[in-house]
Amino acid sequence: HSIIDVALGSGDSHTLCLTAEGLVFAWGDGDYGKLGNGSCNGAQLPQLIETLPLIKRVFAGSQFSMALSCDGKLYSWGKAYDGRLGHGLLDKNVQCLNTPKQLSALQVRCCVFSIVNSIITFLTLHLRSQRSLWMSRSAFGIVLL
Repeated sequence: HSIIDVALGSGDSHTLCLTAEGLVFAWGDGDYGKLGNGSCNGAQLPQLIETLPLIKRVFAGSQFSMALSCDGKLYSWGKAYDGRLGHGLLDKNVQCLNTPKQLSALQVRCCVFSIVNSIITFLTLHLRSQRSLWMSRSAFGIVLL
């Protein structure tokens, strides 16, 4: 495989890499399911995240991971605390997502602009039929819908 992008979890001991074919591999510490392999176990060797579609960008945050698909959909997985995955507040018994899940609130293409010290700040533009722009802010970034 030809590697075109690598994302490192800051102090979190997990790594994601993206191949030219759009495949994502993960390895390292697997707590909170941040490797996306369906478990919370770590991996010493790169493992393909089989549930993802073709991907064009990968991001590794603090105890979580994200991927932007070639067709503009954003996926997240890992520690679900405080809504950091973008899926809203999950059931109190759900501490993590151990497989990638598409952000359902984002129905159109999204643009990820920057990563700062393991906290992903992402801006997502969504032009609604009324051509209005909505904004919400959380501790983990600003999302424009």
